[in-house]
Amino acid sequence: VRAAQAALAAPGAPGLPCTVALGPATLADAAWSRWGESLREARTTLGLALTVPAAEPSCCATGPGGTLGALVTSSRALALERQLTGEGLTPAARDRLAHLVSRAVGPLLEWEAAHPSDLVRTLEVHLRNGCSPTRTAALLHVGRQSLYQRLERIESLLGFPVGDPDAHSELLLACCAHRLLRAAG
Repeated sequence: VRAAQAALAAPGAPGLPCTVALGPATLADAAWSRWGESLREARTTLGLALTVPAAEPSCCATGPGGTLGALVTSSRALALERQLTGEGLTPAARDRLAHLVSRAVGPLLEWEAAHPSDLVRTLEVHLRNGCSPTRTAALLHVGRQSLYQRLERIESLLGFPVGDPDAHSELLLACCAHRLLRAAG
C-alpha cells in the first residue's frame, strides 16, 4: 500500500484523484489461480472503496500542491466489509446486519438520534486501532480529553468497557455493519 501511495504521489504521476485497491500479495511464481484470486479480491475491494465511506481517514497520496491525489486501500484493510457483504447485500443479509447493529450498538444510535454526536464512528476507529487513545484521537482530529469523554459516554450507554475483549469482535462487526447499511441506503 505504501509503495502504491508513493508512486501515485511521485512527480509526473496523474494529478487527478483516483482510487486504487490492492488484492493480497502473490509471489511471482505462484499458480495463476492465486493471481486470479488476488485480482478478484482487488475488484471487490475497489467496489467497496468506491461505495462505502471509510471507517477512519484513509491513506491518501497527495498530488501537486498538497491536493488530494489517490486513495489506496487493500483487501486486508476492507476484510470486514468484504466478509459482511459476501455476494451482496440481499434483503436477508440486510436484516441480519440490522439485527447485529441494533443488538450491539443500538443504545449509541438512539443517543446519536437525539444528540449531535459521532459515537459509533468513534467506537469503530478506536477498536480498529487497538483501543489506542493517542491514535484514535489523532485520526478523529479531536483532543485526547474529548476522546475520553466520548468513550465514557459510549461505555455508559453500552453498560460495559469498550476494551472488554469479549465484546470487541461484536462491537467492531456492528460498527462496520452500520456503516455498510448506511452506505447502501
